Amino acid sequence: MVGGDAALRPWPLAVALVGRCLATQSRTDARAVVASDARADLPPEQRHWLARTVYRTLQQQRRADFALDGVVRLPPHVRPAALVLATAVDDREITPAEAADWMDRLAESPVRRIDWERVASPAARIAGVRDPVVRFGLTHSIPDWLAQRFLDEFGGADGAEPLVAALGTEPPRTIRANLLRVADREALREELAAVGVPSEATPHAPHGLVVGGHIPLFGLAAFREGRFEQQDEASQLVAMLVAPPPSGRVLDACAGSGGKTLALAATMQNRGEILALDTNARRIAELVKRRRRAGVHSMRAQHVEEGPWPEAVRTFASRADRILLDVPCSGIGSWRRRPEARFELTAESCTTLRRTQQDLLQRAIECLRPGARLIYSTCTVFRDENEQQIEAAMAADRELELVPVAEILGRAAATPITDPRGVLLELRPDRHGCDGFFAAVLRRRRAGGRGA
Repeated sequence: MVGGDAALRPWPLAVALVGRCLATQSRTDARAVVASDARADLPPEQRHWLARTVYRTLQQQRRADFALDGVVRLPPHVRPAALVLATAVDDREITPAEAADWMDRLAESPVRRIDWERVASPAARIAGVRDPVVRFGLTHSIPDWLAQRFLDEFGGADGAEPLVAALGTEPPRTIRANLLRVADREALREELAAVGVPSEATPHAPHGLVVGGHIPLFGLAAFREGRFEQQDEASQLVAMLVAPPPSGRVLDACAGSGGKTLALAATMQNRGEILALDTNARRIAELVKRRRRAGVHSMRAQHVEEGPWPEAVRTFASRADRILLDVPCSGIGSWRRRPEARFELTAESCTTLRRTQQDLLQRAIECLRPGARLIYSTCTVFRDENEQQIEAAMAADRELELVPVAEILGRAAATPITDPRGVLLELRPDRHGCDGFFAAVLRRRRAGGRGA
């Protein structure tokens, strides 16, 4: 019999949401699916459990399929329930007996009895897999081609294990105090504490807070009135690297829905001029909505088509002090927030992304005036999207030089979050708790000397 906390959880809803995610070939964004059935009638703790269970099941589906394989042949309509329960029993969230009871309840038709004791212990069977690539892929529920990439890139299983394991954990809820609406993060922390929301300062970003508990943040007055934005610490640190001059001109060339754009506007205290671009009209519309809430009026948002920038954008870029290029990438560093992404990615799509990155880099470099800086960033951890793109760009244009992160943030602040030279921003969830991010700052030399 199911008892205790497990009996109170909305397992049928979790199974239904997982089924909806799996039913679409494109593996619809799990966040959108969960948000579309947010179930405001559920207590915050159960809503959190629901989202975590859906995300975790999608993330662990390869491992769960392996755990179920050979135990029973499942009809397709039963697979969502089996995956949810196999993941929960593997995570020791429920017992095999509870899994059996819930399977009887959740299945839409009678199902041949599953040996849940065997399903609950896939680790021993995985350890017996001879091929080290397949073994690593099954352990961490990633495709074999990505397992091979991680093993090659990070020096085998011992080097790759901490990173890939961290990419399978639940991410923190991190926010940024909007200094256009609140004095500092301590004032925001006190306001949140007064309504029962605990938080603590982020270790590296000076305006960030990591929020505890499960209270929905978007219903808080502090959010509705623009005193904070939800933004991972890694993203906040990339925005800090832009370091625009007072009343400067900034082009955010791949703005998305504008997390970094809004951080820049706050840093600049609504002075200067920011032009935010994106090829996704929906994201630009979201940025405009966020801009109003945040009290930003120094920024213009513009939808652009893919391909060469319009002449007006090129003119702005050629006069800009900073160009921020947060390029489309494989997104591996943000896997914790997009559990289905590991199964959407292909070697072919990575090749296409690298070409897009090269095109965007070239486009921005062509506009970069002497003394101006280009901040290139990704939310991935592989060198061919990060260091190798920067090396190729510098080899093609000898007027470019790297501006060390330590020169921008100071040596003490930079040391924990950069490569050993203090030049490149390198963030990983296993080392820093935030998303995996990379950033490099390029500067075009002035005639006869260095840039600004």
